[in-house]
Amino acid sequence: MARFIPAHLLDELVWRDLCEVLTHPEVIAQALQRAQDGHWLPQELQARWEQLRNGRVGLDQQLDRLTETYLGGMVPSVECQQRRHELEQRLQALDSQAQQLEASVDRHVEVATLITSIEDFCQCIRQGLALASFVQKRHLVELPIDRVWSRMRRWRSAM
Repeated sequence: MARFIPAHLLDELVWRDLCEVLTHPEVIAQALQRAQDGHWLPQELQARWEQLRNGRVGLDQQLDRLTETYLGGMVPSVECQQRRHELEQRLQALDSQAQQLEASVDRHVEVATLITSIEDFCQCIRQGLALASFVQKRHLVELPIDRVWSRMRRWRSAM
């Protein structure tokens, strides 16, 4: 048998929860940080970029040495082509990793921007929460839901 809960009790419950979140935006920031899988600290990003850059430099040097040895007649053409192909595949793998890292950086920046936006929004409306009309309350409840769904759709399409 289904039990019915009066709408005004649900409205009050939702409004109390929303007010709690809006007066403590750090809860949202923490939830976003937990939800962002694989988020990295800036030092880790810099270290990874450096690894990719060093890998790229090393492979470019190997390609240069291979070309020099081939031109010097020390490596047969077939062997040179085989080695060059292997090095180019490794370069492509590094490029792919760099693109993935760039996408991670973009997501990290987007989450940081979203957190700032949420904190600003909460600061702006905090004072009027107690005096809000039903229409204003409904709008405040719907606004974060719409923004979250919009961002989630963009993140999913980027992956």
